This record gives sequence, C-alpha cells and structure tokens, in this order.
Amino acid sequence: MKEVITLVVYLLLSATAMGQEPELPEADFENLTASAEEAPDDEDMLLRLGQFKKHPIDLNSADADELKELGWVTERMIHSLLAYRDLLGPLIHVNELLAVPGWEPGIIRKVLPYVQVVTEEALLPAGQDDFTKRNHELLIRHSRSAEQQEKYAGSPDKILIRYRFHFSDKWQAGLTAEKDAGEAFFKGAQRWGFDFYSVHLFIKKWKRFRNIALGDFTVNMGQGLIHWQRLAFGKSTDIAQMKRQSAVLAPYGSSGEYNFHRGIGTTVGLGAFTITGFASFRKLSATLQADSTAAANAFSAFRTSGYHRTGNEIAARNKLKQLAGGVVIQYRKKNFAAALNQVTHFFSLPLQKEERPSNLYAMRGSNWYNASVDYSWVFRQVHIFGEAAVSKSGGTAFLQSMLISMDSRADISLQWRRLSPGYQSVAGRAITENSQPTNERGCLMAVNLRLFPRLKWDGYVDFYSFPWLGYYTDAPARGRDYQFTLRYSPRKQVEMYLRYRNEEKERNEGGITNKLAVNKRNSWRFHIDYMISGTLRLRQRIEWVKFQKDDQPAAQGFLYYADIGWKPKGRASLSVRWQVFDTDDYDTRLYAFEQDVSYSYSLPASYGKGYRYIVLAKYVISRHLSAWVRWSNTGNTGLAGEEPVYANDSVVKSSDIRLQLMLDF
Repeated sequence: MKEVITLVVYLLLSATAMGQEPELPEADFENLTASAEEAPDDEDMLLRLGQFKKHPIDLNSADADELKELGWVTERMIHSLLAYRDLLGPLIHVNELLAVPGWEPGIIRKVLPYVQVVTEEALLPAGQDDFTKRNHELLIRHSRSAEQQEKYAGSPDKILIRYRFHFSDKWQAGLTAEKDAGEAFFKGAQRWGFDFYSVHLFIKKWKRFRNIALGDFTVNMGQGLIHWQRLAFGKSTDIAQMKRQSAVLAPYGSSGEYNFHRGIGTTVGLGAFTITGFASFRKLSATLQADSTAAANAFSAFRTSGYHRTGNEIAARNKLKQLAGGVVIQYRKKNFAAALNQVTHFFSLPLQKEERPSNLYAMRGSNWYNASVDYSWVFRQVHIFGEAAVSKSGGTAFLQSMLISMDSRADISLQWRRLSPGYQSVAGRAITENSQPTNERGCLMAVNLRLFPRLKWDGYVDFYSFPWLGYYTDAPARGRDYQFTLRYSPRKQVEMYLRYRNEEKERNEGGITNKLAVNKRNSWRFHIDYMISGTLRLRQRIEWVKFQKDDQPAAQGFLYYADIGWKPKGRASLSVRWQVFDTDDYDTRLYAFEQDVSYSYSLPASYGKGYRYIVLAKYVISRHLSAWVRWSNTGNTGLAGEEPVYANDSVVKSSDIRLQLMLDF
C-alpha cells in the first residue's frame, strides 16, 4: 500500500517539482528592510540553503532541530512528519511528503531541493562516516562603485573572501574575510589587511554532544524576547514565518560584523533534556562619552553597521569589550517542549543613554541579564507556543501565539504580546512592531486560505500601542497595520499576485509643540512571474504608494520593473532588470528585491525620480569553477528642492560592478 501511495504522489509532483529554483521569501526581505531602513547584512539563509542543496537533509533521520532549518515548515508539520515515520516507518521517496498530514504541495515544492530520503540499504554501519561526502568551497567577490562622493580612508573597493569546508553533515568549518568600500587595506588602521575576520568550527552529533561550536556562532533562544541572532523576519502573511524556529547554537559565516558571539558553545543531550551553554568574548564598536580629561568613561550606543571608513568610525572601532554567557535547558517529549533560558552581558564601560524622557526605562550600567521560559505544544491541528521573560530592571515581556489548521485549505495564526517599557534586552529580536522588543502591546492575526487549487488568499492584521514615549513619539502612541495578498496561478508556468497594505501609526508631527500626528501609508502591488519557455523567464512588478500625515497634502510614489531571465542547458545564464521610479519624498520610498551573485542579495531604497537597470551573468567555467558578473546603473534627479550632486548635470548617476569566482570541489 505504501508503494502505491508513493507512486501516485510521484506522478502528481513530478511535472512541477523538477527543475524548481530555490525560492526566497522576497516579500519578507522587503518588509524587514523597510522597517529597519537598511538591508540586513546577513547571508545566513542563503548559506544554509546552499549547504542543504549540496548536502540535503535526510528526512528519515533528521530530528526536529534539523527540520527547523528548512524555514518554511511549521512545528505542527515537523511533529506530523515525525509521527508519520514512527507509525509507518521510513519514507521511500521524498515525494511521499504529500501523504504526510499538513504538508501541502506548495511547501513541498519549496523544500524538495534541500531534502532527500536515505534508505536503510544506503546507510553505513553505526559509527562509520562516509569519507566521500567532503566539500570545499572558496568564494572570492569584488565590488566597486564608479563614484565615491565622500573621501574615506581607503579605496571604493569591497572585497570578500569566504572559505567553507563540510564533512558529511557533521563537521563544518569556515573562514570569512571582508573589507567594506572606503576602508583601508594593509595600511593605516588596517595594517592587518581586511577589516573583518571570522572563523568557525561546528560539530554535530558527536557522542553525547548534539552540537559543539568554536569560534564564531549565533545563539537563538525561545521566540526572541531575550536573545536571537539569526536572520529573523517580522510579521508576515506566511504562517511559517510567525514563529521563531532554530537550534540554539548555529555556525556563523556571514559578513555582518555585529550580531554573533565569539568563543565556545555546546549542546549536550540527556534523554528528554538538552542543555546548552556558551561563553563569548568580543570587542565591539561603540559611541563613546568622555569626561573633562577626554578619557572615555561610558558609551551611549552600539555601532552595528561594521563600517570603519572615516576618522570617527575608526576611532569607535573595538573600543568596547563584551563578555557574554548563557544557558538553555530544554525538555522535549513527543508533542510538548519547554525551555528555561538565561543570558548575561558584561561590558568594559557602562552604558549611559542621553537624558531625555523617552530613555527613562533604557538600559544602563556595565552589565545586563535576561531570563525567560518558552514553551510549545502541538495538539491535533493546534499549535500553541509562547515566551515569558524578565530583564535586570524588573521589566517583563510576554508573547503568546497559536497556529490553527482549520482544514486542508485554511490556517490561522494568532499572537498576543505585552512588553513593559522597563523590559530591555541586548539582542532581543521578537515579532513586534518595534525593532527591539520593548514598550509595546499588540494583537496580530494572520490567515492563509487556499480557496481553489490555483487561488490563494493571505492576510494579516495587527493592532498595537506604545504605552511609553519612543524615539519618534513624545507621548504614548498607537497604530494598526494590515496586508492582504491574492495569489493566482492559472497554469504551472504563470504565477501572479495582487497585494494591498495599509498602515496608520502615530508619530511626532514636528514644529514647536511636536504633537502626535497619524501617519497613513497605503500601497498597492501587482506582480507576475511567467515561464515563457524552459529557458526564458519574465517577471514584472508595478507598485504604488501614498503617504499622508494627518490632513497635510499626500505624497505619492511609483515603481515598475521588468526582469528577463535566460537559463539554457549550457554553461551560461543571464538576467536583466529595467526599473523606473518616481516618488515625492523619502516617506514614499519603495524597495524591490534584486537578484545578485551567489550567496548575496540587494535591496536598495528607490526614492526621487529616476531609473535603474541591472545585468547579471553567470558562466560555469568547469565542473568545479563558476564565475558571476553583475553591473547596475542608477540615474536619479533626487527629491524636489534638492540641489543636484553635479552642478552641470541634473541627473545623479551611479553604477556598481561586482565580480565573483566560486571554486567548489
């Protein structure tokens, strides 16, 4: 009977699963960048997917933590797969996933490139490793902007070198070296060459040790109330993104220079319990404060950009020492899991914020600690999870969520959050409206409806308030945000969606009184993706946005782009984008995810009036060596009332070229 099910599933999926390109949650990247006002400097997801493409996860041996790494699957789906394996035995083929309750075809198509099924006949005897499963990867990337409008300490070249080694699925090591544009190279403050070096060694499943991390790694706890360092998205119409999911320890190989730990960490398994501990010591860049003798006696903020180009940036580099440590005690039994989490930070200088009302509850002092309990329970079609946390100041935070599968066509997510103004964390990253989990109350609901086989409706609505003052609000404020997306795929080669988003948020109006004003932002987007043939792909988007502050005149923005991708069976591939935009001000800026060289992405803000075009080419030189070249060019007249950068030209032009070589053997 099982063989018959597998055959039927295979026939259903074979026409659509084969040849699928890796999918990234582009809309989530765009929303995250719009909220933070800069693209996240974190290639964690791209590196993970690249690793799984070469070393797919074995669905017959993977545990819950490994399955979480896929990103698109929910806890209920993981529990369902593990129960399916216990009841019916190992899977025969990856397409058997369609027979697992809760695994719908759209999710399966996304994960197929990164999973495999290893049968018992292919397994090695216990204690033996397959020495043929070794992989070396060397990546060299060079970028240069044709225009450098400011004088920095170094050249406009950006250089990245990354080496990674994988042995089976148990050992991983890596070295990353990066120099940003404008930073010195083998001179001045950078006499050791690159501005940033990162090294890591990560070992899985060695005796009682689930994980051992040496060098650089990330620590991820609960739902992000006290500590989360991996790439994490905010609220989304994607139900799978509404829960933070990761192993506590993860290797770090990104080029971002701030959000990771450097030291040692380990996870030990003791039956139903796992205990994770870590210790880290780092030097951080920080904005310092000086006393009358010009000696730094405190710092007021962390500098997270990683840039060390100007005198001020170089002076702030590595001026703050951080010692951090923590422990996580987890318990998991079938469909229930719970954990106790604690993290402590010590700094060589005390943190001292500017004296202003909004900083009344801000972090202060030379040490900080947080503790929390998180929990997760799956009961039939309902998944309940949450986290309750406390900080050194006595502030509390609580986040409670629920995922409900009504039937095979409807999923609902509910979240309630209450974070006091006095709650603060150094590396918190929960799903909240604020960029940091503090000073917020809110209620969020997301719904996924598969109305017909080719028609899907997604949406969320979020109501929130800030009980205390904030950086942009000189009084308690409130807001609301909702987004709806209608997706339609008339046939396998065509997919399109229409998205509407509305947000109303109170912020300072400006002027003498600086009273709160309601900022209203509405946007419409239509996107279509069309596979013209087996080698030619066309993507188009048109987006319009309107921004209004109370009863003041509204500002508007517009963006359109067209992508053409050509990928024949030979060694070369090519994609071209042409884009135009026209916005009245920075508040109507728009973001569009851009294709880039391997393990990279771009998300520039488009505002003013102008155009942009991009050419990206890849050539497979040999079985082990590939090359990419990316060239982008932007012309922008700037915003109304601004003086052009070049006196003799009303259009500001900028271009960037990026070259990359990757050796994989």
